[in-house]
Amino acid sequence: MMSRRNGIGALVAPALLFSLSMAHPASAALDKCAKAIESNGTKAEAAILKSFQACDAEFRKAVAAGLKKSLPPDYSAGAVKCQAALAKAIGIGNGSSMDKAKASLDKLVPGTCTQVDLLGLGHLPQVTFGDMWSRAVLMSSLNVAFVQEIALVRDTPNMFQTFACTPKVPGSTCLPSDATTCAACKTLTKSPCYEHSCNYLSSGSSAFDNLTSGVGDITGNLIGASTFSLCNSFGINPTGTYLVIGGTTGNGISPIVVTGLGFACSQALGAEGYVNCPGGSGPLVNYKTCQDSNPATKDQVGGCGTFLGGTPDACTAASDDTVNGGFNGGACTKYSASGTPAGAAFVNNLTQLNVPLTVLNELGADNQPCTDDDTEARAQPASLGLTTGTATVEVLSFGNGTDPQDNGPITGAPFNCGNIQSSNLSGAKIAGAFPAVSQPVTNDATVTFTIGCQ
Repeated sequence: MMSRRNGIGALVAPALLFSLSMAHPASAALDKCAKAIESNGTKAEAAILKSFQACDAEFRKAVAAGLKKSLPPDYSAGAVKCQAALAKAIGIGNGSSMDKAKASLDKLVPGTCTQVDLLGLGHLPQVTFGDMWSRAVLMSSLNVAFVQEIALVRDTPNMFQTFACTPKVPGSTCLPSDATTCAACKTLTKSPCYEHSCNYLSSGSSAFDNLTSGVGDITGNLIGASTFSLCNSFGINPTGTYLVIGGTTGNGISPIVVTGLGFACSQALGAEGYVNCPGGSGPLVNYKTCQDSNPATKDQVGGCGTFLGGTPDACTAASDDTVNGGFNGGACTKYSASGTPAGAAFVNNLTQLNVPLTVLNELGADNQPCTDDDTEARAQPASLGLTTGTATVEVLSFGNGTDPQDNGPITGAPFNCGNIQSSNLSGAKIAGAFPAVSQPVTNDATVTFTIGCQ
């Protein structure tokens, strides 16, 4: 049996903020799942955008009629029609286009979409998080349509504000507590989602920890920031819970120096999750993830069942070990919910990690890391769970030996719900863990990390 090489290259993986615990290979089943989710999400988005445009048409009609008569516009009829159009498109449990899309999305599991498919597409697995994932998809549809309509018609917020104040006479004082004939318009006087920035705390609060045999304990601080969109609108999010979607794409972490090799460059591609607040149903989640680096057969779980404490909630497929020979088990995860305390959060973050190597002259013409002209092979994006609970990782048959290698548990810290509306995420900390086995440079590694916000 081949011996396995462990070395300083293992720094590459833990340098990533929202690193990837596993790659999810393409499959026919995954393609069907993706197409079904896309179809339902885009149908909901189109219906929402159409309702916005119907409201805009009524608004312009009222303005034009007023100008023709040299009178203040009468928005009363338009507000009623706008409310009807919005109710037809938006909402959960009201028979709207969005409601129908949610029913279709929820039916996809487990027939069309497995738990692994959901993870592979960056969604929360339904086995632990219920319908959070389908709610997040539809919240994204609403937010995208809202942003698009404002990009096309810049006075859209004024239109919703005007209809929200009907039946009051235009120009009179309008208070949030006033009655309205377009309640949905009042909801849309503010964005469904607001971006919140987490600037990383250093000095150990935002750090990685990588254990590899033959090298010892390698640690380092993460420098940078991430942006999340926290959403609360139309009851799409569960009561008392903010949905986390999207986030700004880009290079959120400063290039990480990998001594003697090159740099690690991360690119955030999206997020999905929640922050639970008083009265909410979002659970505090602890998780363990495990991968058998050398199972006796091509088996997903291998010997991980004992470490995980039972059957995994999700596993990637087992694969041939192209580096060392033999097989690699799948990366398996077991989630454990522990109540619904205020401030608990869980986020699946989709990120891409690229590693331009200076030893191979891959920095491009500008000789700068993490820029568009870098020439390294681009990595496949994947998802990793980030939690305010605990995260633990184990690799079995580590380094082709018989001993397991553990790392963790590492623990996060809750969000302060009272500060969220003012975009203050200070004090929150999220933790993650993942295995990386049989990699060409790093071979086997167990990685944990935390992100603290200031």
